[in-house]
Amino acid sequence: MSNTELDHLYYIGDPCYVLDDATFNKIISASSKGKDRIKVDGFTLFFHSTAYGDGVFDLMDYVSEEHCKSLGVDAGMLSMIPLASLNSEELLRAKKDGLGALHRIEGTPEFRYSNGTFYFGRTDSNTHNMQTVLYVETGDKAYDFSEWDDVE
Repeated sequence: MSNTELDHLYYIGDPCYVLDDATFNKIISASSKGKDRIKVDGFTLFFHSTAYGDGVFDLMDYVSEEHCKSLGVDAGMLSMIPLASLNSEELLRAKKDGLGALHRIEGTPEFRYSNGTFYFGRTDSNTHNMQTVLYVETGDKAYDFSEWDDVE
C-alpha cells in the first residue's frame, strides 16, 4: 500500500502487539503521567488503560451496535495508532495472530475515554465535535457481575 492509502487507516488494539519496545515504553511513561496521546515521528498515537486491565473486549460499531471484532488485551490498554507509523514486522505478526483491528477513519482522528469506555472517531470539520465511529466497553458494562456468587 502507498502512504496515501495508509493515511486514514488505524490499528485499534493493544499497543504492545504492534509497537517496538522503545515506542511502547514512551506510551507507558506518558500514560503514567496522565497523558492519552503522544507524537512519534510526526504521527499521533492514542492510548489509555482499560478499566480493569487485561481481558478480551468487544469492538462495536457506534451506529449499528454491531460487533466488529473481539480485542485481546495483554498490556492493560487499548490504542488507536496510524498504520503508516507502524513497523511492518510487528503489524504482520499482529495480523497473523488475529490481534487488533484495522479501521479507516476519514478526517481528523479523535479518541476519547470515559468511565471504562473507549470512543474512536473523527472530528467534524464544521462543528468541531467528535463523531464516534467505534467504541469498546472495558468497565462494568463489559462484565456481567450478576452471575458471580457472593463470597462468604
